[in-house]
Amino acid sequence: MRSLNRKILADLRAHRGIFLAVWLTIIIGVAFYEGNYAAVLSGDETMNASYRNHNFMDTSISLGGLTDRQIADQVAAVAGVKQVDGRLIVDTSLQLNDQQLELRLHSLSQASNAPVNSLRIHQGREIQAADEVLLLEAFATINKIAPGDTISVSFPGAQPIKLKVAGLVYSNEYLIGAKDRAQPLPLPSLIGFGYMRYDDLIAQSGIPAGQINSIVLTLNDGITTDAVRSQIQAIVGGLALIQDRLETPSAAWWDTQSKANSKASIQFALLFELVSALATAILLARIVEAEQRQIGTMRALGLSRIRVGLHYLKYGALLGVSGAIVGAIVGYGMSYGIGLFYIKMILQGSFPPFLNSPKWGVIAVGMGIAAGIATLAGAWAAWRAASIEPGIALRPAVPKTVRVSGLLALGKMFPLSIRQALRNIIRVPLRSLATIVGVGLGSVIMLLALGMGVTINDNVDTYVNTPQYDLSAQFAQPMPAEQLRSLSSSVPATSQVGLVLRIPMQLVGADKTSDVVVTGIDPDYAWYKHTIIDGSNLFSNPDQAWISQVMATAWKLKPGDQVTLELQDKHLNVTIGGVYKSLMGQTMIVERSKLAQAIAGSDLANALFINSSNINQTQTALKQLPGVAGIEPVAVINTDLRSFFALTLNLSYIYLMSGGTLVLAVLFNTVTINLRERQEELAIMRSLGTQRKEITSIIILELLITTSLGLIIGSFGGKQYLASLFGVYTNDYQQFSPSLLPISYGILVTLCFGIVVGASLLGLRGTWKQDLGSVSKSISI
Repeated sequence: MRSLNRKILADLRAHRGIFLAVWLTIIIGVAFYEGNYAAVLSGDETMNASYRNHNFMDTSISLGGLTDRQIADQVAAVAGVKQVDGRLIVDTSLQLNDQQLELRLHSLSQASNAPVNSLRIHQGREIQAADEVLLLEAFATINKIAPGDTISVSFPGAQPIKLKVAGLVYSNEYLIGAKDRAQPLPLPSLIGFGYMRYDDLIAQSGIPAGQINSIVLTLNDGITTDAVRSQIQAIVGGLALIQDRLETPSAAWWDTQSKANSKASIQFALLFELVSALATAILLARIVEAEQRQIGTMRALGLSRIRVGLHYLKYGALLGVSGAIVGAIVGYGMSYGIGLFYIKMILQGSFPPFLNSPKWGVIAVGMGIAAGIATLAGAWAAWRAASIEPGIALRPAVPKTVRVSGLLALGKMFPLSIRQALRNIIRVPLRSLATIVGVGLGSVIMLLALGMGVTINDNVDTYVNTPQYDLSAQFAQPMPAEQLRSLSSSVPATSQVGLVLRIPMQLVGADKTSDVVVTGIDPDYAWYKHTIIDGSNLFSNPDQAWISQVMATAWKLKPGDQVTLELQDKHLNVTIGGVYKSLMGQTMIVERSKLAQAIAGSDLANALFINSSNINQTQTALKQLPGVAGIEPVAVINTDLRSFFALTLNLSYIYLMSGGTLVLAVLFNTVTINLRERQEELAIMRSLGTQRKEITSIIILELLITTSLGLIIGSFGGKQYLASLFGVYTNDYQQFSPSLLPISYGILVTLCFGIVVGASLLGLRGTWKQDLGSVSKSISI
């Protein structure tokens, strides 16, 4: 037994290049599995710890208007409710340089210990004076606001006041800085969130003391929002909106993106595990075939079939176990960087301290899969070794022949080098098949990476090019259309001005509720250039409505379906006319008159769409109009959106490098094993005067043929995998339409063929160092 173990070590040393390539493939598979999956779990661990440490709400209640704060005490008396905090939220405008931004101010909790939704101050200090405010750090950072700065804030119907920024905070409630679930896009350049003490906010806003319009609460362990919803609804009234934590924008966004990353990371890692199994199986099969005489000798010396089989099974077990251990260590190190990357990609702003404790379950599963796959991959080779009869094994090796003469006859029209390449591919079908599959899997990942970049850019471009106006102005309250039209007539440098009624409504189903932003516009000007993916063109029927593909997918709606949206006690009944392409948000477009009649019975508007020849001049004039709550230049929104998805694009580069590494490992294994098997053949070719460059061309040609076949598999599989991956990221808040450009396939082919040349040169470099004239007649691996 010891001599057999020494033989294993001798084989490992003698053929360390091949074993190392397979070993690294196993390590990469384990590392990617554990690094990606553990990173997702660490992200959840981080956020759950933050939720606990900052007493994050389980339920949020929007009261629909000002209410006496004693209602919070009634909610606190409901069985199952643990802690309640009534608060006041006021939407204001912030004058910053030449822009007017939206600033939503919240009253700070008056609880002495562990208030609901407690904040963490990252910079500055707590509020100490009546004219001080805390700002969300992500918003302040992008707008270059620092502690100690003074900002100009306008409350509805009041003159601007000066507030001093006491500190910058992190809040679990605004992880992405979005106001509602219907459009969960953070716009830190335009929308901010701040906090003031309750009494100070009351004094500055002019709202009567003792009034609140929002309640947040935590629940006892085991109690859900649905369990207390009916009792709370009876207290706060039918007009109030009760939302579970996962129905609020930030928590819902984190939950859906984290789950999507978890599924994607597992799929991605299993590709590497599959390739490592193929590489191990082919390697051990070649060892058994090359050592046929040694196996015959061992059997002739009395070693049983089981003992011989176990000997060759040890190769796979040794590669699998050692690779799994090293991969687990590397994967844990990777999980920290990948976890931070995922959090930054999802939140795009401040985030809590990252926790990355070892995930022993993930480590055990990853190691078990790798070790098990590698051992099982060697089982077939071990079975072949154990099945060899001593008498047959001790005979001289029979040269491999190609039995598909008919196929090769078709190739007689080709030059000798091509015929040699075809012969060499066909005479070792299993290894050639493994190379094709390995390249196919690697090219799947590479095409996925290229498709990710194209898909993200294409969907973002479509989204940002949809608005056909330069800026919009949102007013605090709806007003008669003629009044708003009169106000807008004084705004200079405008080429087109459209009246808009933009209202957040709700679509209520049996098991879920969605916030839907309904935009009512007049069809006399094409304010939107939507890509209709189902149904009729926009406003082809004035009685119909058009919905985003996100809303259509979330609710499984199609043209012709009827839906009813609710706003307190008002209802909007519409028939869907079409579905338009949209990256984010559940939105609907109807004629303004229809929406106004449904919610008020009169002609109303609360926003303007404007095309301007001088945006700065127009903005300056808009700021002077009474009731303006916010001005949104489309160019600024587009910048925020592109910034939001810029980090996601980096993920495609990681996938591209990973896929390239996989293809390189597979091709290098193929080249190295191929050359070691053919040392006698190469020696004879050299003795007959064949030049190195001719041999190199044959080797490269073989790889180009197998790589081309692998690329065919990868092109089809990559397209399907791309659709599957973005299907994982499709949820109630976003939806990507997968797309690939023809140039993507060209880039894939160029990269893979470049890897072919690189792998060939690496493998041939070792061969040229040997003295082929003294090569033994026995064929080694």
